[in-house]
Amino acid sequence: MRRLAIIFSPQCPANVYFIDKIREWAEPYGVDVKVINAFEDQERARTFLTRTRVGFDRHMFITVFIDDRWIPGHPGNPKFKQDLLKELGGSEDG
Repeated sequence: MRRLAIIFSPQCPANVYFIDKIREWAEPYGVDVKVINAFEDQERARTFLTRTRVGFDRHMFITVFIDDRWIPGHPGNPKFKQDLLKELGGSEDG
């Protein structure tokens, strides 16, 4: 089973909405979704984030990994959804 990790900062109240949307988009693919609060589980979040430029040259409020591979972008951007679904093996139409 593929794994999808959503790492988020509770600073942005819209992240609850984005987490729900990402779960909805990934549901048809049978993906195991884990949600990691970067404030409450810093060590676990760091295991993902240290492999990216997140925190170095861009801020992080929410970011996603599929099978440990970073999916750049923000879920509010339509390109993010397209890239996410492409990585899961589908199309934007599901």
